[in-house]
Amino acid sequence: MKKRGRILGATLAAALSALASRGHASGETTEAAGIDGTIRVFGCAVEPGDLMVRARPIHVAAAPGTATLVVKAFSAEAPDLFAFRFDGLEAGTPYRIGVRFLGATARRCPQFAWSVDREPLVLPGDPSLAFRGLAVRSKLEMLATTEGREDVSGGTDIGGGVKIRVPKPLFVGADTLNFRDPAMAVRTLRWQSDLPGVTGGQLQISLKPFPRIQSQRYNPCGTGAEAGVIHRVNFDAAPAGEWASLTVDFNALLLGSGDPSEVGAGVDAGTLAQLDMGMPVYLRVIPNLAGALNCDPGTSGTPPEVIAAHVVPVVIPQPPPPPDPRLRLGTVTYTQPLIGKQPYPGEVCYRVTKPHKLGGNPLIPSWDTTAAYYANSADIVDGTIREGAPFCVPQGSDDDGGWFDSVVDTFGSVLSAVVDGLGKLVNYISNLWEEIKAKAVDSVANVLTDLKIANCGEGSLCRQALTTGLEIALASMGVPPSLPNFDELTQMGFDYMAEQAASEVGAPDFIADYASEQAQNFVKKVAADLKAHNTVPGLPDWLVPDLHFNPAFLTMELFGMGLDQPYLSRPGIIRGHTSIFAGAFVLIPQRLPKPGEKPIVFPMVLPPNLEDLPDPPSNYDEYQKSRVDKNNWVKQRYTNGCYNLVLIGLSDPGGLTPLFNVSFFADTVVSCTP
Repeated sequence: MKKRGRILGATLAAALSALASRGHASGETTEAAGIDGTIRVFGCAVEPGDLMVRARPIHVAAAPGTATLVVKAFSAEAPDLFAFRFDGLEAGTPYRIGVRFLGATARRCPQFAWSVDREPLVLPGDPSLAFRGLAVRSKLEMLATTEGREDVSGGTDIGGGVKIRVPKPLFVGADTLNFRDPAMAVRTLRWQSDLPGVTGGQLQISLKPFPRIQSQRYNPCGTGAEAGVIHRVNFDAAPAGEWASLTVDFNALLLGSGDPSEVGAGVDAGTLAQLDMGMPVYLRVIPNLAGALNCDPGTSGTPPEVIAAHVVPVVIPQPPPPPDPRLRLGTVTYTQPLIGKQPYPGEVCYRVTKPHKLGGNPLIPSWDTTAAYYANSADIVDGTIREGAPFCVPQGSDDDGGWFDSVVDTFGSVLSAVVDGLGKLVNYISNLWEEIKAKAVDSVANVLTDLKIANCGEGSLCRQALTTGLEIALASMGVPPSLPNFDELTQMGFDYMAEQAASEVGAPDFIADYASEQAQNFVKKVAADLKAHNTVPGLPDWLVPDLHFNPAFLTMELFGMGLDQPYLSRPGIIRGHTSIFAGAFVLIPQRLPKPGEKPIVFPMVLPPNLEDLPDPPSNYDEYQKSRVDKNNWVKQRYTNGCYNLVLIGLSDPGGLTPLFNVSFFADTVVSCTP
């Protein structure tokens, strides 16, 4: 049996005894503890008795027989506000609170996006929880690229009971986007809504994630720069039950059509570099009700979204070597992924992101109690749980079908269409960029303030250049701040990150010598600040969900024409796409040392390829879907999988250059034949 942690030298029983009497003076009697909260519902009328709330005990030290309880939420003071309360619960026992719709409400509004103000794993007597449920009353889908992705399900009856399979268009919620190719860049979307009184909609396109409805920045009717929308298209709704179709020319939108009144004047060179790297484009539709744009989620629910981003979906063949290949690699090292323990079905695992003192007084927070109970005792010294310590909270004995009960499933983008294998890659890189961009600007600003660097104030070219360079560096490395081995990867890539920043026009002089102490200090401080801001809304700032998985990565020595001979533009490396690891196109610095000079070391994460693996059950939350994806990938792809690592360089001058081509078993690093 797993060893259990200590809480400040006290036994778990003593700690739970303190919890049972929390807030009461010695000698006072206590009433049975309870759990309560509110649920606000947007965009759907709720039938009485259809909103259910569940309290599922997590048996830490509960008396035998502690059972799951289910109650109906009751109406509160507002039509869209409901409340719940559980009384007589086992003192000191953590309960996971879940919500779901049943009956007529579930049939009328079958898709909901949920959020909650904090992880709903609570102790009786904890402060109230606040849930939000947002009906998805509309659908937005993009016609998928066709390379091997036609939907051939079902069949067409040709008479006599004979059916033939006829490929038909596949519409998806996330797809690759080749905005550089004028023909491939013209994309078709369709929109459908069951909202009463709908007369049309407004398609909005943004280079930033749309603010969530619970955010103070949520204002879909806003027109200022803070809205982040680069393009709007108004269109009429189709007849009831039918789809409205519209097209977007992303080549003209992003590169400029020559007629800004039609589409747009394009975006700047730094943004184009980020888009080439896979920075996503976000699309959503706000409905028109009775002829007016309706931005009230209370009546229209949450707007559906589509995500599009550039990915490398095919294996890139090796071209013949050019006469004068300029770009080259030195030593290339492959580090295997750390697979770790596979979480059990329903189990959620967490990782401590910084040392944390557990407890400290009788009012012990429930997460301190939970961590102390489930973490290994070796990870807790003098009441402090160490950075990196993992622990898992098991599921109760109940089936989880369809209950929302964890912040790991709190909605981000609300995709109302299917997300296939290629869409999973798009989702992966969109999450990567969202995580980096959400923190990079603040981190750069904080470090510039700490280092007292002049002329890098708010809105300056200097700050924009540093932020863009570091965002490109982190994205090309594939290193979001949430990776368990973020420290290791960024330490390897300090020179690389500094030189990427130096490649941006407007970067300050102190970055030019990327290996200087000042440049190194800048990058180290930014990396530390990024890590410090790696928090998950709803969880304590020392805790994040964890799948027990560190991805594989490469480390490469980069060489070019010499530090005094920059390339005419930023070079790139194409990593071939295989069934084991996903491919990528990454940008590298314009200045690279020549052979004989100190190389720049470039770490590159290898994300698992999840295309064509079995889909997890649709009623699983995002954590449980990721758990199933990990398990399927390890069993069906990684174990004894022959990996063909192909790296191709692209530079000016130099052209296409074959850099690397080797095959090995991904789990043993032994040569193999693909």
